[in-house]
Amino acid sequence: MSQNYPFHCGTQYMDWEESNCGRCRKASFGEGLPTCPLQLALMTACFGDGSVSDDIAERIGFTEHEGHYCWPCKELDDATRPQTIKPLLNQIEMFQ
Repeated sequence: MSQNYPFHCGTQYMDWEESNCGRCRKASFGEGLPTCPLQLALMTACFGDGSVSDDIAERIGFTEHEGHYCWPCKELDDATRPQTIKPLLNQIEMFQ
């Protein structure tokens, strides 16, 4: 088993998680440990040395997109996720 380091820093991890887990119905936030095994493995890596197994790297799509800042997760399931995030306003709308 080789070590895979999918993220260069915590900000990249947070951006990836928001782009993928933030849209996935399998993800959980603020409800104890994540129920999605990918989200749990990435969170564990974040608090460890940052490495994930070959299996996790493959399942999150890292092996196909190595070198990219953000990429789609292979197991993203957003078909039934309710829209809970309010759309961002542009600057003009913000101050009206």
